[in-house]
Amino acid sequence: MKFIIFNQIPLYIAVENENIEIIKLLLENDQIDVNIISVFETISTRINFHGGDSYSNPVVRDRSKVTVLMKACQQSNIEIVKLLLSIKSLKINDYSTYLNIHGNDDDEDDDYDTEMYDESYYRKEISKTALVEAVGNEKLEIVKLLLSNDGIDISLPFTFCKENSQNSQNVTATPLKMALKIGNKDLIDLFTNKWLINKIIFFFFFFF
Repeated sequence: MKFIIFNQIPLYIAVENENIEIIKLLLENDQIDVNIISVFETISTRINFHGGDSYSNPVVRDRSKVTVLMKACQQSNIEIVKLLLSIKSLKINDYSTYLNIHGNDDDEDDDYDTEMYDESYYRKEISKTALVEAVGNEKLEIVKLLLSNDGIDISLPFTFCKENSQNSQNVTATPLKMALKIGNKDLIDLFTNKWLINKIIFFFFFFF
């Protein structure tokens, strides 16, 4: 049995469809909240029987929480990214998250034997900002746009967590570290220049 849950805002749908005119129309509304996160969730369940009773047990769960800015960066649409960045209330550093679970990850609330689910248990979670997404896809022009925003935080890392019943793995990397690993000189130069500018601004305000 599969359950599919969507919670999409109109702005997200317009960004996904790359409909520039509708995006402009929506952004003209003072009541629009560009920071609402759209949620997508799919749950596949298996019916199990124990002691004459039946239980619905989650087998696979996928959940994504995505910002409109992240969606625009995923689609590499520079014009839409510019439009979103023009909104002062935009939280440019918000994370989008992606969760994938196989098996049962909550044994404490179960009244029946879940050993078979423990053996196959698998969980993967990814969290990243729009800047991380743009760097990972080596979208130089979008990275430039994001870095030109005064509110950007270049220290916020990409995080990757994976675990199963035997072991776990956790990885974190800042956008600069990702650029270094990719080996893209142009991206590295962008972050180096941004770092130097931040240092100069800090020095000026601290000592003058």
